[in-house]
Amino acid sequence: MLAFRFRQVTEYYETKATMTMGLRNAVSWNATITGYLDVGECKKASELFSQMLIDGIRCDNVTMLLVIHACAEFGSPKLGMQVHQMAIKLDTCKDLYIVNSLVNMYSKTGSLRSSCDLFGSISTRDVALWNSMIFAYVESGFVEDAMSLFAEMRFEGIKADERTIAIISRVCEDLPNGLLNCRSLHGYGIKSGMERNKHLANVLLSVYAAQSCVTDAKKVFHDIGDADVISWNTLILALAHSSESKGQACEIFGKMRESDTKPNSHTIISVLAACEAEAS
Repeated sequence: MLAFRFRQVTEYYETKATMTMGLRNAVSWNATITGYLDVGECKKASELFSQMLIDGIRCDNVTMLLVIHACAEFGSPKLGMQVHQMAIKLDTCKDLYIVNSLVNMYSKTGSLRSSCDLFGSISTRDVALWNSMIFAYVESGFVEDAMSLFAEMRFEGIKADERTIAIISRVCEDLPNGLLNCRSLHGYGIKSGMERNKHLANVLLSVYAAQSCVTDAKKVFHDIGDADVISWNTLILALAHSSESKGQACEIFGKMRESDTKPNSHTIISVLAACEAEAS
């Protein structure tokens, strides 16, 4: 059934591509390329982009963003570099959305040096671009470089957002003074009004759980207000692994069942861990 549905969608965009070829319109080409990306056909999207150029259609910023995304997902740094050169020739590298996409693309295809070079060449950087470069360092295992870049970002007066705090908070798990850093980031998030951001809260919960800081984990959970299944699971697991609070894990699970949140397989694993801890 899934294969049949995929074939239907692909055939639909094949037909749409044929129909829009004659329109000689970048908007219609972009729509078709987007269609292939939506169904995971990144190679096909790249091929359609090549055909677009052969047919003499001038691509716009949207086209560039789409094909950069395709290169990242398809894992084609060579094509990505060619697209980068084209972006320079078309003078679209002044668009921070495109620069940001290129930084992500190079990082995702294993070209961290290219990400660094591109980031360093930009004089005006927004928080999204800083986040992408910091995340690239983290994903490549260069934790210290990520922390240094974060410090540089703050020195330059760029205000961190929820994604910045989430990225750096995850790094804290691997640092000797990670707990102190995490608490500092948590405090910054509260002062900036981010404490009810669910994604950020779940990241902080995970870090506190890894550091066995149940009190801090409970505070984060309480501040969320409308916890999701990830929040509940993380708190339950944190309590299960704590020698002082493992008895509370089942109690929290009971409260979860009374809420509107439906337990999943990870919940059961967390509860079983709590039961095993109590039995030992």
